[in-house]
Amino acid sequence: MLYELLFENQENIIRYDPRLKQENLFIRFGKFGLEPSKIRLDSEFIQDVIGGKKSESGLSVYFAEQNGSTYNIEPPDRKRARYMLDGSYFNDMLQSFLPAIANEEVYLLKGQLIENSYNVYDDAYAQEIEYHEYETGSDGEPLLMPETIKIIKTFSTEEALDYIIYAGRKIGDTRSGLSSKPVRDIIGNYYKEEEEEN
Repeated sequence: MLYELLFENQENIIRYDPRLKQENLFIRFGKFGLEPSKIRLDSEFIQDVIGGKKSESGLSVYFAEQNGSTYNIEPPDRKRARYMLDGSYFNDMLQSFLPAIANEEVYLLKGQLIENSYNVYDDAYAQEIEYHEYETGSDGEPLLMPETIKIIKTFSTEEALDYIIYAGRKIGDTRSGLSSKPVRDIIGNYYKEEEEEN
């Protein structure tokens, strides 16, 4: 991770992750309110690895970069995840996102990242350096302060399938979970019943 030198003298060295001071874009799958995201992992993992913590410190999102009409999702920070993320991470997550995609609950957001600070002793400087970075959730994803969030855009199902990109591929052309078909071929199975009746 690259840090920006904020302040340095003989007594203090402070380094910031530049994203803490940038106006970032984020993508969120699923409805949200003012509550932090729930941790949806195995109960044994929750108890043994994260001490029984059932919620994140903020709202789980993904960094997004706009490129014309498309939005590229940045993978979460594997080094900061609380478990090992493999190459199928997003395909597995996509399975749980299908209802949100089908029912137009995918959002482009702006908001304030939750900040985390800590000190690390540096032999080269013979002193501690103060680091400031954005806090991450269990998957290594960025967390937002819910009360600061502003919805920039709500994606229609078609827009989400065609304009949101992960690892160079439209999510509509990506397979989810163990499915052998791309998302666009199975998304119709995830519309809410009341919408199917109308």
